[in-house]
Amino acid sequence: MVHAGADRWEALVKALKKNYERDMAIRHSLRDLELIDYIHICIKLCEILPFLATLTRLRLQVAEHGTIRLDKIFQACPFLESFEAEAKNYVEFSMPWPLLLQSFVLRNGHFAQSDLGSLLALTPRLQELKLISLQSGVWIEEDETNLAHISTLTMACLESHGIVLRSFHFSRAYTSKSSSQCAMFLVSPKSTDWTFSTQDLLPIIQDTSNVVTRPEIHHQDRAKLLLDSIHVQRDFPHETKAHSRVVYCYRSIVCPKLRDLRIDPYYQAVLLSRSILFMDLDAGLCLLSRLRYLETLLIGSAGMTTTSGSRDLTWMIASGWTAEARKEREKIMSGWKTTLLEETRQRSVAPLRTLEGPYVDADLTESLQDLGLLEDVKNTLDKMG
Repeated sequence: MVHAGADRWEALVKALKKNYERDMAIRHSLRDLELIDYIHICIKLCEILPFLATLTRLRLQVAEHGTIRLDKIFQACPFLESFEAEAKNYVEFSMPWPLLLQSFVLRNGHFAQSDLGSLLALTPRLQELKLISLQSGVWIEEDETNLAHISTLTMACLESHGIVLRSFHFSRAYTSKSSSQCAMFLVSPKSTDWTFSTQDLLPIIQDTSNVVTRPEIHHQDRAKLLLDSIHVQRDFPHETKAHSRVVYCYRSIVCPKLRDLRIDPYYQAVLLSRSILFMDLDAGLCLLSRLRYLETLLIGSAGMTTTSGSRDLTWMIASGWTAEARKEREKIMSGWKTTLLEETRQRSVAPLRTLEGPYVDADLTESLQDLGLLEDVKNTLDKMG
């Protein structure tokens, strides 16, 4: 995974070239590459394609508007099995191309409807197809009834080419409740993996009084990969870190088997001048230590700033558990006494609430009783030793 700005691009090109020449000499090869938030990646990508001939997986996170030449990518990477592109705004994709892909994921893309048949005709091994938050006007018209038409066409294309998808998703950006219901479920009924975006779940969340009572929302105990986009309103209160504690605590409890977690505060670089997710000690990043199987963690993007210092993150590394490092954290935690006392007072006067309904999960409710509280952070750090 490579995550950097424009000033590191030349270094990346040199490193990839050196790596490619070395691999060719010793018969080893680069298989997996992620490029995140490189400036002008759409224009510069062709510079490094000659060094990516052995890739089997490529993931791009595009920071600006541009056009990606998919034909160039797939011709340069003949062994590519998985390709994923995610745009902060939107990005256009040109076709056709020769493919042997098994996985194809586009997020916030411009993708011509007429190209879907060409794509499926050239991907007989395709198992995963996700077209997430496609921009209207290019893919489909504003008429919502067209979603059912798209579902019918997609299903017909899959059947004509003998493709049985393991995972499928189709949605357009800023969809309304009525158009987000079940159109994509008609396309691939045998799929075992499903992708949900914020816009998909928002109607369900708005219609329920307590999300703990709805299994569609919280039942993610088997999830291993989560791309978590946090959509923030303009009037978001920046002064509190309780919101960060809610995010970290909730994800660590409802998705205990996660191996890959990526949390992106979506409007951070666009509308807001300050952080909306914090990594300071009292913001509760340490709550993610409950994820025993976690292998990859990505929070924010290149445009995201943080005020946390090195003392706030030392708990993540072995050298952070020396006597000196513990004293540094204890010094920080000693300043939490007032907040902890206030939390205790508020809980003592809070009314007792009883959840009712056929799907109430008592164990989950108990696990989330400290959601957002600084006390949860303190207890987690105390258990670390």
